[in-house]
Amino acid sequence: MADLAIIKDFHLGIGPSEFEGNGEITNIDLSWRKGVARIALEAQTATASVSLVQFIVANKDVSNQLWAADDGTRLYRGTAFIPSLWSQASTLGGAAKGLTVWKNYVFGFRAAAIDTYGPLDGSAVLTAGWQAIDNDGDWHPSLVGQDDILYFGAGRYIGSIQEATGSTFTPGSAGTYIFSPRALDLPATYRTRTLAELGKNLMIGTWAGVNIDEQKVADIFPWDRVSDSFNLPIKLYDNGIQAMLTVNNLLYFFAGLKGRLYVTDGTNVQQLAKIPEQIIDLSGDQTLNIYPNSMIEHENKILFGVSSGPTSSSLRGRVWAYNLETGGLTIENTIGTGTSVGLNIGALFSNSVESYILARRDSSDNYAFDDVVNNSRYSSYSATLTSPYLQLGSNETPVDISEIEVFLARPLRTNEGVRLLYRTDLSAAFTEIATVDFATYAGTQGENLSFKLQLKTGIQIRALLTTGSGATTSPELIKLVLR
Repeated sequence: MADLAIIKDFHLGIGPSEFEGNGEITNIDLSWRKGVARIALEAQTATASVSLVQFIVANKDVSNQLWAADDGTRLYRGTAFIPSLWSQASTLGGAAKGLTVWKNYVFGFRAAAIDTYGPLDGSAVLTAGWQAIDNDGDWHPSLVGQDDILYFGAGRYIGSIQEATGSTFTPGSAGTYIFSPRALDLPATYRTRTLAELGKNLMIGTWAGVNIDEQKVADIFPWDRVSDSFNLPIKLYDNGIQAMLTVNNLLYFFAGLKGRLYVTDGTNVQQLAKIPEQIIDLSGDQTLNIYPNSMIEHENKILFGVSSGPTSSSLRGRVWAYNLETGGLTIENTIGTGTSVGLNIGALFSNSVESYILARRDSSDNYAFDDVVNNSRYSSYSATLTSPYLQLGSNETPVDISEIEVFLARPLRTNEGVRLLYRTDLSAAFTEIATVDFATYAGTQGENLSFKLQLKTGIQIRALLTTGSGATTSPELIKLVLR
């Protein structure tokens, strides 16, 4: 019996359309073993929050100590243990627009002021309005540079705080620090949204206008931190730089409101991927948002949270992954409580080799810190692999399909299963073919299933995977073959 199609290249990720690559791939781990697809780790609620957390940072001087702030006034203290543990530590003087830990203090950046909280190794107190800064009601990104200077954005300005030579930083003692609220100025109308380092340069990701969707300005300004001005910017004609991340001496960033991922070495720029419109409708004025602190490197993947944009409230929020080795784009995680429509992911934080933390809001207005940890995977056939649309038949030359074969890397374990579905019309729902599960095919490593269909068009196959006992194990799918 002749093979009509072999479906296996899931590592290539979701294609730009069903005609040029795979369809939806959700809650699937493709990086564990090459050529094998298994169910991804599930996001589980660790601690509820009151509002959307947009900042999670580590105290690098204290093992496992984390700090977070939401879009209200709450400052949270957490641990990086699994599961993460969070409690409110203080109340800031206003809504946080940025957060950093430096010199034994938490710095909370508000619209026009900086609060400090510390010392963290003693009886910490909040100093509200420690310093005034240029007003920005959206973002005050900040980072501690390789030079041990704290940099922050404030509208069109970059400020800095450095410890005075021979002194120990103390907020209440002006002689212990040098505060420069306008160490660098950008052109008028520009606003700073995100910061990163690339080599010796501080990279400044910007947008312009009152709202990010107003102007096609997406410039990254390199600054050597010594000169009076910036170097020539990297310029893109799009609606702002959304988020940036440096990995292996390359700067990855999202520009615009349509989910375009780019990379630059500081000079050359290349678009790597775009969220496919087969998954999220971005036609017309439909947009999406990637919060500045919802982009991390984790297990050789760039993870990024996709949220509803300023002109759409109905887009599906997910944690997506760009595999740095294969270039594949997948939906890494759907989020637990409530539906995912209108969901926002405010921040991500990689807290170990095997786990990461996400802060989210779901459509039912539930806010929480979620842990993605190595003890539970997605159950109830909620992990999805979808083939390209395979044009096998036509009206003139119809094709008779007789069977579909499932190939697994190892035998099924208790409660594991693979459910197969198909459709010939991309606008139609999927129809079930059969289910290969442990209850029916105990210990099988592959099955030939009857599938009788005369095909005069194309066909798309979907595999749904479910976990074994305790939701800890997964089927390991290698390929599907149509004959």
